[in-house]
Amino acid sequence: MPVRHDYPMHAHLGDFPTWIASVGTVGALVAALWQIRNERQRRIAKETQTRRDERRSHARHVAAWVETSAADTSPIRARISLINSSLEPVYCVFVGAVYIQGAAPETIEKWLKLKSIGPAPVAMVSILPPGKWAVVVRHHPSSPMQGRLGAEVAFSDRSGVHWIRRVMGQLEELPANPIEYFSPLGLNPPYDWVTPEAGL
Repeated sequence: MPVRHDYPMHAHLGDFPTWIASVGTVGALVAALWQIRNERQRRIAKETQTRRDERRSHARHVAAWVETSAADTSPIRARISLINSSLEPVYCVFVGAVYIQGAAPETIEKWLKLKSIGPAPVAMVSILPPGKWAVVVRHHPSSPMQGRLGAEVAFSDRSGVHWIRRVMGQLEELPANPIEYFSPLGLNPPYDWVTPEAGL
């Protein structure tokens, strides 16, 4: 005679409240892991930004711009103001006159590649102390007149990190000091180092 099993159907599903509680526990665990992951990503992003800001903390104080001077109206001379608003000097400073608009070279690198029109309008300063300074660079008289003249400055900071401030203000890190960076483009010794004038 077959054995009769008189079990309720829900007995095969286990205790329903316990099953619901298990699902809730798993959901809570997934949510906690997701939150931990997001917090970790935010922390890493914040630490990365902090390290980036610290790395740029000295370089961001250095800038250059072309300053119109009534005493210097020569079409082949540009007076460039330099400012180092930090409390420490920067080193191996290369400053060049470039163009903001038009077909003329808008970077020092592009000037150096135009060897056929003569030397690039670049001045070199061995050390730039804190304060405001000025240098005069000569640019080729056949330079295109269209566009507005601006300035770029490349330098090494107190930590030996190398930078260039572009004509529109962008601060870019260079892979080597300015001499090593520009030399392959044609900026070769002997270098014409100048002493900057104290600015106003």
